[in-house]
Amino acid sequence: MLMVGLGGIHVEVLKDVAFAPVPLGTEEALALLDELKGAALLDGVRGEPAADRAALARLMVALSRFAADHADQVAEIDP
Repeated sequence: MLMVGLGGIHVEVLKDVAFAPVPLGTEEALALLDELKGAALLDGVRGEPAADRAALARLMVALSRFAADHADQVAEIDP
């Protein structure tokens, strides 16, 4: 399973995460980001630049493939 969240206090306090089975495709990764309650923060607010969702999706896809390929050796990854 891949769990994605905004990290830090957003995960700890708001419990804002989304899960999907691995491996993911790009469209699945982008849809997973949209499931987050705080997804609007990725679009840039209060003068902050928007996150590069395409790059984030590529990272999620690569990480999910790695996790799926090494499921027998990896219990968890916390980047």
